[in-house]
Amino acid sequence: MKLFGKYRSIREMLENEDSKILAEKFPHGKPTSRRDLLKAGAISFTASVTAPSLLGQLLLPSVANAQAAGCTQNPAFVGLKLNGGAGLMGNWVALGENRDFIDTYSQLGLGPRSEIINRNTKVFGDAMFFDGSQILAGIRQTASATTLLNTSFVGLPVASNDDSANNPFDITYFVSKLGVVGSILPNLGRQQSLTGIAQLPALGKTPPTPLSVGSTTDIANALTVRGSLAALNDTQKASVFSLINKLSEAQTRELASATGGGVLAQLINQATGLNANLATSTNSGIDPLQDAAISQAFSTAWTNDNNQTMNQQAANARERVFGTMIYNSLKGNAGTTNLEMGGYDYHGQGRATQDARDLDAGRTMGRILESAAVMQRPVFLMVTSDGAVGAPAGSSAGAAFTGDRGSGGSIMCFAFHPLARPAAVNSSGAVDHQVGSVKGQAAVNTDEMTGNDPALAGLAAFANFASFSGMLGQFPNIAGSIWNSEQIERVTRLRKVG
Repeated sequence: MKLFGKYRSIREMLENEDSKILAEKFPHGKPTSRRDLLKAGAISFTASVTAPSLLGQLLLPSVANAQAAGCTQNPAFVGLKLNGGAGLMGNWVALGENRDFIDTYSQLGLGPRSEIINRNTKVFGDAMFFDGSQILAGIRQTASATTLLNTSFVGLPVASNDDSANNPFDITYFVSKLGVVGSILPNLGRQQSLTGIAQLPALGKTPPTPLSVGSTTDIANALTVRGSLAALNDTQKASVFSLINKLSEAQTRELASATGGGVLAQLINQATGLNANLATSTNSGIDPLQDAAISQAFSTAWTNDNNQTMNQQAANARERVFGTMIYNSLKGNAGTTNLEMGGYDYHGQGRATQDARDLDAGRTMGRILESAAVMQRPVFLMVTSDGAVGAPAGSSAGAAFTGDRGSGGSIMCFAFHPLARPAAVNSSGAVDHQVGSVKGQAAVNTDEMTGNDPALAGLAAFANFASFSGMLGQFPNIAGSIWNSEQIERVTRLRKVG
């Protein structure tokens, strides 16, 4: 429902619209500006659905795929894909079905039971990590102790294909359906793919098309126009957005097939006064460096390995791009954010290189958690990879990874809340930071519900996101009847804070 399709002004809408509908559309209070209406979805970029060919003529390509609606639900969702098959389960310690250590972890680079039982450390509550984990070391370097006190962890052992972009881990479709959609930007990703990263969507459920972000300017350009339209003044530019929002599907097809400057003149002349001024503001609220409340802390949090703070980095520098994407998700400007890092097909390169890559990933994870702490917003971080790596049988803890080993793969989930650490418990209320298990020669137990299917493991991660959000009851409505209520509880660990 587009409220401005019925009313000529905000006042008229407030005076005449049913109070229940207003409360539903504006849960954070009655709107007072066009920005409020845009954020609430009363003015939405529906042309991305109804007029892709027309938008291709008028807007930047990134905008042609943008979808925005409603206020973003808490928490924010961030996916981090480590391309190449990272040794995730060589960093956290997975247990057997009985939640005890198995006989050997050698092929995960963790040594035999007798060694790892003394070489683990409990963090994020009672989750166990290898004491030599460089992912954990990286997290500790970039996230404060206070932030980590409010962070929980859940690990999900799952086998997946090595060195493949076809593992269906991505759950951004389901997260978007739960309400995580941007107020002014769509989902964000790092490449032009269905999910914004080298990964397929779980269960074939394609998410809203993400904006591919290679530079901070890509985000800024998503709120402007191109070509001859760039010569228009601010009011005229905003009017173009406003009118496109009002076009019916039939009008869209007619206009999209037309040619010549007369079409542009018609678009501009017919535009009403309901301008999307947000699109032309000098500070549209998408740059963390322009946010006086957090700019200094945010800039410091995303300091790179060259000791350059965010404001000293180029627009296409990795940390600056990642930081800007995370900022927009945490603020609710954007929907989900998918990041990816390369260099994780690192078997055979020696433990020093493997540790350095893991440290880099950990530092990025820590920056994401610290960003949420700076902005005092909950965040759910889901870390995946394509397959995994393995060490020789019988090796000691810290052994180098020598080959691919998808049977030793996993998902890592982190949940931060500014008020308290989210509980990680099973359906009986017992502390449990793991879904699924390992067995035998430190391989994923494929007899578990989620052990042999990346899509189902991803769906279990979504169940934990939904529970952390306080909306686990919505899971069947979004995911369908794939699991019954008992099975949903079986894969759910994280709980809502408060």
